[in-house]
Formats: sequence, C-alpha cells, structure tokens
Amino acid sequence: DTGDSATCLATDQRGVSRPQGAGCDIGAYEYDYAGIYYVKPTASGAANCQTWADACDLQTALTTASSGDEIWVAAGTHKPSLTGNRSASFTLKNGVGVYGGFAVTETLRSQRNYTTNVTILSGDLNGDDGGFTNNGENSYHVVYGSGVNATAILDGFTISGGNANGDYPDDSGGGMYNVTNSAPTLTNVTFSGNTAKFNGGGMYNATNSAPALTNVTFSGNTAELNGGGIYNFGSSPTLTNATFSGNSASNGYGGGICNSGSSPSLTSVTFSGNSASGSGGGMANRSTSHPTLTNATFSANSAAAGGGLYNESTSNPMLNNVTFSGNSANNGSGGGMHNANSSPTLKNVIIANSASGGDCVNFSSSLNAASANNLMEDSAAACDLLDGVNGNLIGQDPMLAALANHGGSTQTFALLPGSPAIDAGDDATCAAVPVNNLDQRGITRPQGAACDIGAFESRGFALTKTSGDHQSTPIQTTFPNPLVVSVTSAAGEPVNGGQVIFTAPASGASLTTTPITLTISQGVVSSTVTANSILGAYSVVANALGAANVAFDLANDPASTTTAIASALNPSVVGQAVTFTATVTSTLGVPSGSVQFYADGAALGSPVMLSNGQASLSTSVLAVGTHPITATYGGDGFYGQSYSAILVQEVKPSSNAALSSLALSSGALNPAFAPATSHYTVTLPYKVASLVVTPTAAGPGAMIQVNGSTVASGSPSAPIALSVGDNTLTILVTAQDGVTTRTYTVSVVRQVQVTADLSLTIRASEDPVIAGVGLVYSLTIGNQGPFPATGVSLVDTLPAGVTFQNATAGCSQAG
Repeated sequence: DTGDSATCLATDQRGVSRPQGAGCDIGAYEYDYAGIYYVKPTASGAANCQTWADACDLQTALTTASSGDEIWVAAGTHKPSLTGNRSASFTLKNGVGVYGGFAVTETLRSQRNYTTNVTILSGDLNGDDGGFTNNGENSYHVVYGSGVNATAILDGFTISGGNANGDYPDDSGGGMYNVTNSAPTLTNVTFSGNTAKFNGGGMYNATNSAPALTNVTFSGNTAELNGGGIYNFGSSPTLTNATFSGNSASNGYGGGICNSGSSPSLTSVTFSGNSASGSGGGMANRSTSHPTLTNATFSANSAAAGGGLYNESTSNPMLNNVTFSGNSANNGSGGGMHNANSSPTLKNVIIANSASGGDCVNFSSSLNAASANNLMEDSAAACDLLDGVNGNLIGQDPMLAALANHGGSTQTFALLPGSPAIDAGDDATCAAVPVNNLDQRGITRPQGAACDIGAFESRGFALTKTSGDHQSTPIQTTFPNPLVVSVTSAAGEPVNGGQVIFTAPASGASLTTTPITLTISQGVVSSTVTANSILGAYSVVANALGAANVAFDLANDPASTTTAIASALNPSVVGQAVTFTATVTSTLGVPSGSVQFYADGAALGSPVMLSNGQASLSTSVLAVGTHPITATYGGDGFYGQSYSAILVQEVKPSSNAALSSLALSSGALNPAFAPATSHYTVTLPYKVASLVVTPTAAGPGAMIQVNGSTVASGSPSAPIALSVGDNTLTILVTAQDGVTTRTYTVSVVRQVQVTADLSLTIRASEDPVIAGVGLVYSLTIGNQGPFPATGVSLVDTLPAGVTFQNATAGCSQAG
C-alpha cells in the first residue's frame, strides 16, 4: 500500500485492479486481498473452493464467500439445489462478484471467455425440461437478490429454467427475483426459457429495486400475466446494451417489459418479436411509469394495442433516438405506439412499417409539446404530429434495412441511402445526456450535417458513375447507354433497398421524365432515359441523402432522319431524262429543308427543297456507264442530317437509229419527212446537177452515212452529183449501241433538159428624146430554139421622167 496512487496504472501486470488496499503497491504485482472461490458444476478434489482442482459447487461458494471475494465459475450447468428444493436459489451477496465463463485453466479473470465457455444457472433441477414442459419441479427463482447493492455482481451467465408457478412470492420472477431495494450489477447475462405464473418470467423487480444490467439478453421468457422478460413494480433498473426477443405475456401486458409505477432507464436496447395478448408487445408502461429510452429499437413486436410500446394511466416516457418498425396491433390501435391518458415525449424517433394498427395512436392523450424531429410513415396515424412542424417528417418512408447486426452488441435498423431520416435529427437532443452524441452501436453522432433521426447514425455512402456519362441522342429518342450509379458504404453498411434520385432540368433541354426515383439492387441503380423534344446540353444529377451528388453530362441532338433515294428509270438510256427522288423520314414528323443530289461524287444540280418529305431531280446528262448516285439531307435545326445509301444508276447506249429530220438543198421530199417513213421521192429540174443532204439523228451518238460517206448529225453532206434521170440517195443510220441500224432512201429524178432560145430587142421611136413629145418603145422577144416558149412574161421598167400611156402586144411566127 506504499505506492503512489497518482501514478499507478489501473491494473497490475496480471490485470488485477489497483489499488487493492489503502494505496497501490510498489512494483508490478498488486497484492490481491480478495479471496477467489473456484466453482465447477460438480465439486472436485477437496471441494474447498481454493483451486480448480479442489473446486466446490456454486451454492457452497456463495454461502462461504464474503465481501471482497470473487467466485469463478467453470463452464457447464449449475443448479441451485441438488435435492430438488424448488425454493432454493443462487442468492447474491454484497461485495461478492460471481463470474462465469471459465475453462478451469485460467489464473486471471481477464483470461476467461464467457461466450465460448457457456455457463448456465439452471432451475431445471431434474434436467428433463422440454421447453416449458416437464418443468413442474423447477426452481421458483434461479437467482435471488434482496437488499443487495451494486457490489453484488453477476457476470457471464445464462439463467434458464426458472418456473415461478407457486404462491406469492413464488409466483413471479422465474429467472431472477429482486426485492427490497435490491440493486445488483448484472453484466453479460442471458435470461432464456424462464416463466412465471403472474409477472416477470425472466426477472421481477419490486419495492424500489434498481439492478444495473449491461450486455444482457432476455429471450424466450414468458409470464402468464405481465412482463414476459421483465416486470418492474415500483422499481427502476438501468439497462444498457440489452436485447429482448421472443418474450411473451400470454394474458396481460408487456411481452418484453412491463413497468408499473416504475421509471427504468434503457440505453442501446432492442425489442424484437415480443408479444402480449393485452397491450405493449415490446413494452407496457402503466400506473404513472416514466421510463427513459435512448437509442432503442422495436421490431416485429405484437399486441392487441401498442404492438411496440403501450403507455397508459399518466405514464409519460421519454424517447430519444428510438426506431420502431414492423410492429403490429391486432385490434387496430397503435402498431408502433398506443397512448392512453399519457403524454410521452418523442425526440428523433422513427415509427414506420407498422404491420397493423397504424404507426402511432393517441387515446385521450397527446404527445408532449417538446416532441420534435420525429419521422412517422403513416400520416393517418402519427399521434397528431404535423409534417414540417417542429422538424417532424410525416408520411415519409424512412427506408430502413432489415433488422441485423450492424455493429455494437444489439441489432439495429440501418438507414439506407436516401433515407429522409439522415441529417434530419435534432443535434441538441443528440448531444445531450443520455444520447451523448452516440448511436445505439456506439457510433459518434453526427456523421453528416446533422445527426440522424432514430437509433442508427448512418456513416454515409458514395455514389459513383459507371455508365451513361458524356453521351448524346436525337430528341425524343432513348440514350444509347443507361445511366448507372454504384452505391457503396465504406463502413460496410447496407445499401440495397435504398433510393437514388435522378433529377434533370425542369425546363428546356432535359429528359422526358424527371425526377426518376430508383431502388438500389446489388449495389447499383440503372435507368434507361429518353431525351425530350428540346435541343441542347444539360446535366442529370444523381443524389441520395447521405451521399455526395454526382452528375451526368448529356445532350439532346436534332431528331434522327433517314434518307432513301430511288430512280424512276434504271437502267436508262443515254440522253434519256431520269428522275431521282429522295425521301427523308423521321419518327417525329415530316422534315423540311433541302436535299443535294450527287453523281459520281459531284453535286448534281442545285439543292432541291423538300415537299412533304420528298425532293426530286430530273437529269439527262449522265454518260453511258454506271454512276453512284447519293442524296444528302442537310437538316433544318430540328431534324438532323442524314445520308442515303448509294444508288447505282446504269446508263445504256442508245438503240435509236431513227432520224428526227432530213433536209435537201433542192426539192421537197414526198411524202413529207416523218421518222417512221423510210422511203421518199423527189423530182428536180435538169438544171439541178447536185444535191446536199442534211440528216439529223433522233438518238444520241448515232452514226449517219449518206451513200457510204459519214455525215455528222445535223450537218450537210458534201454535194452529191445527180445524173439526168433516176438517182438514189441511201442514208444509213447506226444507233449508238452499234447494233441497231435503219436505212432511209430518197429516189431523186433529175429531169431531161427541155428549153427555148429567147432574145429581147428594145427600140425607141425618138432619139434623142424631146420633152413633151410622145415616145414609142418597142420590145421584141425572139425564140431561136427548138422548143416553143410558153408562159413567157415581160416586165420592163420605164426610165425616169417617162409617163406610161398604153401598150399593145402581138405575136408572129416565122420560119
């Protein structure tokens, strides 16, 4: 005891607490004043409790030990009586710590493992229980505490098989019975399979008892009346890191806990699957009970009323950061919570997913006015809270994961990405006692901008774009790649079932649908999206509460079009007019604008305007051969460009061997020229000794020969000499194809020469001529030829200054 207590560590080299006496000891070893009692299910050796080899039974150790002693209990099943005494219990003592979980090799308490080395305190005296059958001989109370204080310690045990089915006081507290200001300390203890005829199947606390329970579990306990797990009567225990599961009150209140005139404190506690035939499947508070629940979870509890929590008779519990989900009220009144003549205070509380009875129901009750920042999914049963008032969120899904081990010693409902409960809690409530800026698992609050509503504090999520960024598509069409976001939690918290919202602009270029709410599956959300009818670039923001936003850059392009080209005549003949038609279509309407046609890669004429989606161009300029023909639609600001496939236009040589005209330098064809008429005649006078022919081909590229000599179409031939009498002109036309020919013939008759030999003699009667004196002109025509002249006319023009008076004519024949 002579060491400096100010500089001593909390434990010595072995882990023994310092100091053990008036002061800590000098050196690495702290003298342990306390005696250690070694216990096995069956005593061994000398059974003097001094070593593992000489271990005694637990009742012997409890009887012998005194304040300051410890009892180390080996794994196995320990019974309060070996003789069938149902009234026997393991009775705790002040100053004595009873520790289970030893493998009988330990030399330090810190070496034990109560999880692996299960140590059972059993009321099944005969060892024949089958659930709650064959238990008529079981202990009334497996563990008993009367008037003990916090120095009476029970640590590392499972308490089972208690059956309090006797008369008072043996009708309650099958697992443990605490009376008369009893306040033992229980740590790492499980109460399982205990029962009571009246109250407190697992534990009964009465007359100002206040045990401190840490890391405890109550499972599968039952009471025929109240408090399947615990019944508190005028008592206020403290519970930290506790689980109540599968407990039942078969004919009364409080499947998990029933409080009557009691105000226990519960921190980091989970109630799951508890039931009561009356009210309060998880917990019932009656007769002015005011418990405080902090970081608590209620899941799948059921009762006639108040499936999760029932408050009556001016019971006003305080709930801080509590989550209710999946609870049910069989008679339709308060699946999560039912208040009857009570006024609880709710801060940062979630009540949702109630299977029946609504989330929260008041009957002649109202919540304390200080209630704030709560989330209730059922807007029709929200204990009169209003959405948006005092930070309350009414009518919203909290998006909870399944009840599971998400860290800490109790199961919780994790908040999923997008939960409206994230960052929506009241920071002052979270910071104050008893929350102390921790969630039910011990995670620091807040993790984000504010603390979260409910028992669980989300540590946040990450959104990552994995597909769909930086892409475009024509208006009113689907983008080629879906928008895909992966959702992860660095803390390993669940994400599936959460929500991510894709939000596009509300006006202008955007998507056809916005916002888009997506549910996370396999850590991913994916949405196939469609552009609206407005051109332009924009961003689509993906967000989920609890995560930083990410944005996709998208663009709406002009509407897609398709251009098709067709030929009215293919193949065609050279020189023949061919009409090409381009048809431009779109699923969004009839495009306007113009089309440019191309032949052999070069523009074919000028752009042609569309009419009802079509443009046509006629041309006859294509040469013989094959020509790639295309059409390009240039777009119009709403509709995008498009290009036709290649049309191969075949142009064949002409097979036209006809003439379109045939002209002669003299004479006239008989009959008049017609392309289909092949034979003509013409008669020429003797004096026409030659003839020039001008033939014009009807077809392009035709070759023309006149009497064997080539003549260009439309050009005159060389003069063709004519003999007197019959002559024949042969015009041979060979079509461009070199195969087709046509022959035109002209029969020319040159007449034989038949002429007279005329002469003219002119005489005047006066010479010189005197003005004013009459003058006679004589004009004499003579014919010295062999043929008479007929139809001869004579025209004479008088000199100037001579006036015609009259004339006479006569004719004579001589010789």
